[in-house]
Amino acid sequence: MLGTGNGWRRRLALRGLHVPRGISFLHLIGSLLIPGMGFLVRGPFVLGVAALAAAALFLSVFVVGLGFPAGNVAFGMLLSLHASGIAHFCSPWMEGARLRARILVSLMSLFAVGALLYAPSRGMIERRWLMPLRINGRVIVVRHLATPRLVKPGDWVAFHLEEFSGGDFVALEGTGYGPLLAGPGDHVRFTPLVCEINGRAIGRLDDMPVMGELVVPEKHWFVWPTFGIQGYGHGAIPDLGAIKSRMAMMPQEQFIGKAFKRWFWRRQIVS
Repeated sequence: MLGTGNGWRRRLALRGLHVPRGISFLHLIGSLLIPGMGFLVRGPFVLGVAALAAAALFLSVFVVGLGFPAGNVAFGMLLSLHASGIAHFCSPWMEGARLRARILVSLMSLFAVGALLYAPSRGMIERRWLMPLRINGRVIVVRHLATPRLVKPGDWVAFHLEEFSGGDFVALEGTGYGPLLAGPGDHVRFTPLVCEINGRAIGRLDDMPVMGELVVPEKHWFVWPTFGIQGYGHGAIPDLGAIKSRMAMMPQEQFIGKAFKRWFWRRQIVS
């Protein structure tokens, strides 16, 4: 077994590795978990400060630009900086190692940080806290909510959309988005000029019927969808208002969360 281990060390050019002195557990944990910390711990000091400042900048751009290409680029730059800091922190171990060993360690650091830290963290953020949605060419950031009791009429909400089809129309399964207009027991009436909720007039939204009325069932919301419905076959979709009215009856268990009115300086509610 010892001979086999030495053989692998020779192949990877790692025989020159040694453990440096002065390594503390806190330094190790900080360098593994904080982007750029490896540069500060190992020095020089100016490089470490610059790395931490760059990490703060990349993180800020990622959060502000959530869902935008700039945010994705910043996320990738933060990942690369984090992996480079770990490689720099481990550089004393690499004294005497060949170039291919240094390259291998850098690639392993990049893969490990991305697979074990960044990918799970980003997935958890989008599943539990913040979800960026692209709606009609706009990016909308939605806050996940565990209970529908925290929303009220007028809020713009995201919900799970089940596949809905028939005739010459189809809506694919995915995420829907729109304003919550009415709750359980509310009476909705359509006219050519307005939509009435319990007798109170609100502005008509795209594709609303010009006549008809309905009552929202228990444990449902009336959320007018803003996503598009694509026609096929003969092109035009007959009675689109009636179709959207049926789709607007959203079971509350399909609720995901509600949109922030503003995400930093960007206005998100499109009423």
